[in-house]
Amino acid sequence: MNCFESFSFYSSGNDGIGSFEGLESWGTLASNGWIVNSLGSSSQYNIQGFKNINVYGIDVIGFVGAKTGGNLGGIVTDWAFTLQVEGTVPQVSATITPSPNYFAISTSSANLDNVVLSKMNPSIRFSSPVQSVKSIIIDELYATGTHLETLGSLRLAWSVTFVVYYKYEGEEFALL
Repeated sequence: MNCFESFSFYSSGNDGIGSFEGLESWGTLASNGWIVNSLGSSSQYNIQGFKNINVYGIDVIGFVGAKTGGNLGGIVTDWAFTLQVEGTVPQVSATITPSPNYFAISTSSANLDNVVLSKMNPSIRFSSPVQSVKSIIIDELYATGTHLETLGSLRLAWSVTFVVYYKYEGEEFALL
């Protein structure tokens, strides 16, 4: 990725979550599991300047874990952020068979600009970029885990940096 420009933005916080806010848990205290389906609201990073940018990749670096204390701890085993990269997504001419469409394949631009970065897959690269990107929105945070200290309660903490790789629209690659 050395032929690209890059910029970063940072997100951190901790949020007490109960069963009414999206935490689902099951089992006993000795052996339980939990999932946070979606955390909170969104945050938006707006691109500004005199040139449009084309995004070629995004990395997430950091952690999501449970904040200890107050009997709100637990073990986070996996996590994922859903980002919306608001720009023009490349497409090819295609059709989708309407039935069966069990996996709900879509060519809607409202769905194509979603990117999921996770603990297990912290990077995404695009050979054909998302063009004229105006903003990047952190839309959702999902997490799963085990061993809640208190069933139905968790304090989830995160500290992540998103690194975005881009070129200005109209600039050529300088391959080495």
